[in-house]
Amino acid sequence: MKSSLLFVFVPVMLFAIDWVPVGPGGGGAMYAPAISPHNPNLMFISCDMSGVYRSTDGGASWTMLDYRQIHYSQMFTPVFHPSNANIMWDDDSRDWAYFIRRSTDGGITWNEVWEFAGDACDDRTYPCEDLHCLSDEPLCVLVGGADFGLYRSTDGATFSAVPGIDEATEIADNDSGVWVADWNTLHRSTDRGATFFNVPVPAEVGSDGIRDMTAAGDAVFILQDTVL
Repeated sequence: MKSSLLFVFVPVMLFAIDWVPVGPGGGGAMYAPAISPHNPNLMFISCDMSGVYRSTDGGASWTMLDYRQIHYSQMFTPVFHPSNANIMWDDDSRDWAYFIRRSTDGGITWNEVWEFAGDACDDRTYPCEDLHCLSDEPLCVLVGGADFGLYRSTDGATFSAVPGIDEATEIADNDSGVWVADWNTLHRSTDRGATFFNVPVPAEVGSDGIRDMTAAGDAVFILQDTVL
């Protein structure tokens, strides 16, 4: 099958557009952009040169956060408390140890609240695959990984393992409950992540793999590998 391309030439002088840099730069790739659901002017972004940047004016200007408290994540965006705009969580790793950190002042300062106890970081990989805060109260924060299962917190500071979940690479919630997926299995909770049961998925989903997942209303959307 042949394809065609259409090229359109427009003289630049007709528009005279001025481009102004508004974000951080300096030679690295940018990851994990996040916008607070409570304040659209509060934004975060990570750089693979190790910095985490914060903006309070909708991205017009940025400030690098204290590297001693938190540094870049290529995996996850910060997650926000459902009602308190000042509280949020993010992942962090250094010296091949893995942490969950929390801010209580709108992302200005960060403190460690949980350290992963295990050897999943020994091969210099991230044990965490997803970090999620349920969209309503009472508070429930979930962190999951391919190597250590699913952990749950109801106070945002202490985490305990959820029984029966060995892998948790994707986490979402909607009106029907909390949803957790690994490569080829889907689980659902109706008690805010305390317990889960298996949900059958079509054979082609299980064989091709679950790459990403989101949920809204009563629907769950799964992104899978496929061959066209």
